[in-house]
Amino acid sequence: MTNQEPSVPRVLQAVEAETAEMRATKDLVRVAGARRAAKAQAEAPLAPMIPMTDDPTAIAATVSAEEQYQAMIAAQPAIDEAKRVKLSTAYDVFVKCRQTHAPNHPPHGIYLTEYPSGGSIAWDKWKARYKKADERYFPLDVLCQVCTLEGRSMPLDAVTKTSPEGDITINQRFLWRRPRDPKRLALEGETRVFDLGMDTQNIGRRKAIQKAIDGGCEVLE
Repeated sequence: MTNQEPSVPRVLQAVEAETAEMRATKDLVRVAGARRAAKAQAEAPLAPMIPMTDDPTAIAATVSAEEQYQAMIAAQPAIDEAKRVKLSTAYDVFVKCRQTHAPNHPPHGIYLTEYPSGGSIAWDKWKARYKKADERYFPLDVLCQVCTLEGRSMPLDAVTKTSPEGDITINQRFLWRRPRDPKRLALEGETRVFDLGMDTQNIGRRKAIQKAIDGGCEVLE
């Protein structure tokens, strides 16, 4: 007979398997708890600066400054929204078409109904000659309204549909604005809605805005 290693009883194997499973479960629970703690710490308000003195007045001033800073951060979204609403009354926003049009036709591919905060636009926040603002838009391509007026069906390559109803994403390079006030329009002309990544790309936009300000127009941004 040959020597063989004694086999592990099945009951012991089951116990070992159960123990391993319990350890794995505990590890998962521990990792999840650590993630929750890290998330809570990241979202917690910043602690105040350590005061360089034990003077109660100085300590109170440090805490007060930190509270004011946190209040300013909390108020910023409302400030940004109020600014956006004001810009909506001052400008018409459009997607610029890159096709060549007739001299008396502007390159206004589609219009937005309000000043955007980014390049993602809901289906009811844009309009064209072929689409009212409150109409959903189911065709695959968003067409330039000026090209259709001239008898051509030209998709706007700066626009991508993101939902069947007509939500879109716009390349921000082609988001432009036109002042509604004739005086500002004469001074500022049509400019991009947003600055681009490189300062050299924004020289014309910045000069146009400054020209309007120097001409007595209100500072809007």
